[in-house]
Parts: sequence; structure tokens; C-alpha cells
Amino acid sequence: MRLSVKELPRPVHGSGEVRIRMTMSPINPSDLLMIQGKYGKQPPLPCIPGFEGVGVVEEGKGIMSWRVLGKRVAVLN
Repeated sequence: MRLSVKELPRPVHGSGEVRIRMTMSPINPSDLLMIQGKYGKQPPLPCIPGFEGVGVVEEGKGIMSWRVLGKRVAVLN
């Protein structure tokens, strides 16, 4: 697998979804194994590597999204 950095358009989220500004995302052994093609279950390519991180909810849609706007959250892929 070859890694590259790209600018992507912002995804449009639907009801019940939020957009998170990532502030930290660690690189773990499982991330490295996935990049090398040695992880147990490989995602379909192209994919964005990374299994976890921390961020702040910046935008959301849905009846309960107001409760999490501006909150720090953990993200698990």
C-alpha cells in the first residue's frame, strides 16, 4: 500500500451524524499492520488509515446534535 496526503471535499453528513475536528490521532501497531497489508481484516482500498483519535464536534444534524456541539469526543473506527 502506498500512502499519500490529499485534500478531500468536506463530506455531507446526514441526520444523526456529526463532523469532528480531529485534534489527536495516535499511530498504533494495528495501524502500521493495516498499512502493510498484514492486519487481520483489511478495509477496501482506497482507505483512510487510523483506528482511533480525539476531536471536537464542530457541526451536526439531527434532533440531539445540539447536545454534543463543542464537546470533546473519542473516535473509534
